[in-house]
Amino acid sequence: MNGLRVVLNNVFRTSNCSSMTSSTARTILHPYGIKSFRNFLNAERHALRQSPVLVISSEPAGSQPNLSTVAESCKLVHFTLAQQMGLRTVPSTVLSAFPTMHDLEQKSELIRRTGAASVVAVGSGAACDLGKALANEKELDNLILIPSTYAAVLASSASHSLFLDPDEETLVPLPKDNDTVGTSVCSTTIAPLDLKYIAPVDSSHVLFASLAILLDAVYRKSENPLLPELRKKLNGLLDSPDEEMSHDRAMDLLHDSGRLISYGLGQEDRSTPVALASALIPRMFPHVHILTFLAGLVPGLLHCVDATDEPLVERIRTYPAGMIPQLSVVDDSLKGFSIPDMAISHIQSNQAVWKSLDLPDKALTDILKYSLSD
Repeated sequence: MNGLRVVLNNVFRTSNCSSMTSSTARTILHPYGIKSFRNFLNAERHALRQSPVLVISSEPAGSQPNLSTVAESCKLVHFTLAQQMGLRTVPSTVLSAFPTMHDLEQKSELIRRTGAASVVAVGSGAACDLGKALANEKELDNLILIPSTYAAVLASSASHSLFLDPDEETLVPLPKDNDTVGTSVCSTTIAPLDLKYIAPVDSSHVLFASLAILLDAVYRKSENPLLPELRKKLNGLLDSPDEEMSHDRAMDLLHDSGRLISYGLGQEDRSTPVALASALIPRMFPHVHILTFLAGLVPGLLHCVDATDEPLVERIRTYPAGMIPQLSVVDDSLKGFSIPDMAISHIQSNQAVWKSLDLPDKALTDILKYSLSD
């Protein structure tokens, strides 16, 4: 991590996702924090003042303490844009854990009525996913993603957005055609805030969610050029299991992991963690944090990945007992049933909705079976 730091007021890191064309390069502001974001706005102020800026902020449900940071980050960004930078802003919110087509239509209409040419999405993964989909559909001038949850960091770095299809009770990607990704000329900037504005999460879930994405890529025999770099970072973290992960390392890990995810709409199969999460979270695990769900898939992926293909497997298997998370079903009505068998039909219908490339049903079932706790 220290090697990325440069003694400058602001550092821009530009990265291209392998599943995207080169026109979708995303700039990640670094060092992370509000100062980098303000420096960026100062540099871009003239362009951003040419037209209104649509601001999509998360509206956390309930009054959970760990979501107060999301509300605070949204207030901070609104104040920075409107009061400190003097930009014309059009405020809007997203209320659910995942955006819907209704949300997309509603925000598209706001853009049409106000003439907004830029979008700032701040808060949860839902806000970031909605902002990405809008930018792709409306071909905006600028897209600025400000994740204030660790799940939103993962979402902001991924090539597609996940939208809830309420009729099918499943998550579907936008854009649906992989060939359309990158056709927009929209400039995308990811501006994570300081730690105090990021909703807390167990750092082990960040680690194991990233491990699940890497193990899946190995299992699918992915040739993604990002794989060696993520493997190197994860090896370093596994060397010190008792060491608390820093905010910067967690951010870097999730940015790299998000870029490694495949949605099964191009040349590669769909990533197993995405296949399972998109089909099962809305119906069977609606209250499980997305990173917790992904982290819980590691035991099943360890069962499937050959240690001779991935030396990292043995290192994970010898990790301190009890520190590898597993999935658990909290719905009492589902207890006593075979969850993998119940899930597979829903995974199949999810695949039909996406028309994505996928792994065999047996592989998905086995991964889920070995990931569920007794």
